[in-house]
Amino acid sequence: MNEAMTGVCNEDLGIIADLLSRLPPPVERRRCGVYRSCKNAVHQHRCDVCHNPDLSSRENIPRIAGQRDDYLLKVLRV
Repeated sequence: MNEAMTGVCNEDLGIIADLLSRLPPPVERRRCGVYRSCKNAVHQHRCDVCHNPDLSSRENIPRIAGQRDDYLLKVLRV
C-alpha cells in the first residue's frame, strides 16, 4: 500500500481517509465451513506472519480482520 500511495499529498490522503471512514461496518458472517477454510488458507499462505495470528495488524502492516468482503476480494486479486 505504501508504494501505491507514493506521491499522494496529505490533503488527498485526508479526503480518502474521510471517505473510507464513512463506509458501513462489515457484517459479521462466520459460517463454520467458510471460516475454517479461510483460517486454513491464512495459515497455509503465511498471512498470519506479517498480519499477526489474529490478523489485527502490526507496525506498517494493515489489518485484515474485520475488513469488508468486497475489499478483501479486490486486494487479494491484485
